[in-house]
Amino acid sequence: MKILEIITPENPTLHQPATAVPSVQDAQLQRLIDQMIATMRSAKGVGLAAPQVNVPLRLAVVETLPDMDEEGEEIPDSRKLYTIINPQITWVSRKMVDGIEGCLSIPGYVG
Repeated sequence: MKILEIITPENPTLHQPATAVPSVQDAQLQRLIDQMIATMRSAKGVGLAAPQVNVPLRLAVVETLPDMDEEGEEIPDSRKLYTIINPQITWVSRKMVDGIEGCLSIPGYVG
Protein backbone atom coordinates (compact mmCIF):
# COMPACT_ATOMS: atom_id res chain seq x y z
CA MET A 1 0.00 0.00 0.00
CA LYS A 2 1.30 3.45 -0.92
CA ILE A 3 2.35 5.64 2.01
CA LEU A 4 1.35 9.26 1.43
CA GLU A 5 3.42 12.31 2.35
CA ILE A 6 2.15 14.08 5.48
CA ILE A 7 2.40 17.83 4.88
CA THR A 8 3.36 20.48 7.43
CA PRO A 9 1.83 23.91 8.21
CA GLU A 10 3.88 25.63 5.51
CA ASN A 11 1.64 23.93 2.91
CA PRO A 12 -1.37 26.12 1.93
CA THR A 13 -3.73 23.11 1.91
CA LEU A 14 -3.73 23.14 5.72
CA HIS A 15 -4.90 26.77 5.71
CA GLN A 16 -7.98 26.45 3.49
CA PRO A 17 -11.39 24.95 4.17
CA ALA A 18 -11.79 21.37 2.98
CA THR A 19 -14.57 20.51 0.55
CA ALA A 20 -17.25 17.88 0.95
CA VAL A 21 -16.63 14.37 -0.35
CA PRO A 22 -18.92 14.27 -3.41
CA SER A 23 -19.53 10.51 -3.54
CA VAL A 24 -18.86 7.69 -1.12
CA GLN A 25 -19.52 5.00 -3.74
CA ASP A 26 -16.21 5.52 -5.46
CA ALA A 27 -13.21 3.20 -5.89
CA GLN A 28 -10.84 6.18 -5.94
CA LEU A 29 -12.16 7.32 -2.53
CA GLN A 30 -11.69 3.81 -1.10
CA ARG A 31 -8.11 3.75 -2.43
CA LEU A 32 -7.44 7.12 -0.71
CA ILE A 33 -8.94 5.82 2.56
CA ASP A 34 -6.76 2.68 2.40
CA GLN A 35 -3.66 4.80 1.72
CA MET A 36 -4.54 7.15 4.60
CA ILE A 37 -4.89 4.19 6.99
CA ALA A 38 -1.52 2.80 5.89
CA THR A 39 0.05 6.27 6.23
CA MET A 40 -1.43 6.85 9.71
CA ARG A 41 -0.22 3.46 10.93
CA SER A 42 3.22 3.91 9.37
CA ALA A 43 3.56 7.25 11.19
CA LYS A 44 2.39 5.62 14.46
CA GLY A 45 -0.59 7.97 14.63
CA VAL A 46 -4.16 7.43 15.79
CA GLY A 47 -5.84 9.81 13.36
CA LEU A 48 -5.23 11.44 10.00
CA ALA A 49 -7.31 13.92 7.99
CA ALA A 50 -7.20 14.11 4.20
CA PRO A 51 -5.84 17.71 4.19
CA GLN A 52 -2.81 16.39 6.10
CA VAL A 53 -1.91 14.36 2.99
CA ASN A 54 -2.58 17.35 0.71
CA VAL A 55 -6.11 16.28 -0.28
CA PRO A 56 -8.58 19.07 0.62
CA LEU A 57 -11.57 16.82 1.43
CA ARG A 58 -13.67 16.45 4.60
CA LEU A 59 -12.38 12.98 5.32
CA ALA A 60 -10.48 11.44 8.23
CA VAL A 61 -9.47 8.06 9.59
CA VAL A 62 -9.18 7.34 13.31
CA GLU A 63 -8.05 4.21 15.13
CA THR A 64 -8.58 3.69 18.85
CA LEU A 65 -5.84 2.51 21.15
CA PRO A 66 -6.02 -1.18 22.08
CA ASP A 67 -7.74 -2.47 25.20
CA MET A 68 -5.38 -4.03 27.73
CA ASP A 69 -5.86 -7.14 29.83
CA GLU A 70 -5.15 -7.41 33.58
CA GLU A 71 -1.45 -8.10 32.90
CA GLY A 72 -1.11 -4.97 30.79
CA GLU A 73 -0.98 -6.89 27.50
CA GLU A 74 -2.78 -5.70 24.40
CA ILE A 75 -6.00 -7.58 23.73
CA PRO A 76 -5.85 -8.80 20.11
CA ASP A 77 -8.32 -7.21 17.68
CA SER A 78 -9.47 -4.66 20.29
CA ARG A 79 -8.62 -1.59 18.22
CA LYS A 80 -11.51 0.06 16.36
CA LEU A 81 -11.01 1.79 13.02
CA TYR A 82 -13.33 4.59 11.89
CA THR A 83 -13.61 6.44 8.59
CA ILE A 84 -15.27 9.84 8.95
CA ILE A 85 -16.76 11.37 5.79
CA ASN A 86 -18.24 14.90 5.69
CA PRO A 87 -18.47 15.27 9.49
CA GLN A 88 -20.68 17.90 11.08
CA ILE A 89 -20.63 19.16 14.67
CA THR A 90 -24.16 18.69 16.02
CA TRP A 91 -23.53 19.00 19.75
CA VAL A 92 -20.84 20.49 21.97
CA SER A 93 -20.09 19.54 25.56
CA ARG A 94 -18.62 21.91 28.11
CA LYS A 95 -16.88 18.97 29.80
CA MET A 96 -13.09 19.12 29.61
CA VAL A 97 -10.96 15.99 29.41
CA ASP A 98 -7.26 16.02 30.31
CA GLY A 99 -4.94 14.23 27.95
CA ILE A 100 -2.01 14.54 25.61
CA GLU A 101 -2.66 15.53 22.01
CA GLY A 102 -0.31 15.68 19.04
CA CYS A 103 -0.54 16.14 15.29
CA LEU A 104 1.23 14.19 12.57
CA SER A 105 1.56 17.43 10.55
CA ILE A 106 3.43 19.10 13.43
CA PRO A 107 5.89 16.41 14.52
CA GLY A 108 7.61 16.72 17.86
CA TYR A 109 4.95 18.89 19.53
CA VAL A 110 2.34 17.69 22.01
CA GLY A 111 0.08 19.51 24.40
